[in-house]
Parts: sequence; C-alpha cells; structure tokens
Amino acid sequence: MTLQMESPASSIQVEDWLRGEPLTNFQPGKVYIVDFGNLVRTMSGDDVPSGAAPGEIQGQRA
Repeated sequence: MTLQMESPASSIQVEDWLRGEPLTNFQPGKVYIVDFGNLVRTMSGDDVPSGAAPGEIQGQRA
C-alpha cells in the first residue's frame, strides 16, 4: 500500500484498547498517534520514545 498526501487513512482493527474510547473512524484535519511498540515514528521520520506525551511531540514539531 502506498499513501500519498490527502490519501484517506486505512481502517485499523484493535484487539485491546488501552485508554480512552475506541475510534470508529479517522476524521480529516485531526492528527492521530498510534503506538505500536517501544518507538513511534513521526511523519518527519524521527523516532519518539513510546509513552511520550503528545504535547512533548507537538513541541518538537512547532
């Protein structure tokens, strides 16, 4: 699968939801961070430690 800018996000199937309410769909204009393990790869290609607060990541991108 190849995604381009403006490509709709693929659906995901979650076996165990850890926090918050499960998402039923992705909304345009919102940013979603999905943690698959110990590192999260950002859109800029940087690795951010798992568990980093979204505000910490946002501060690095501002």
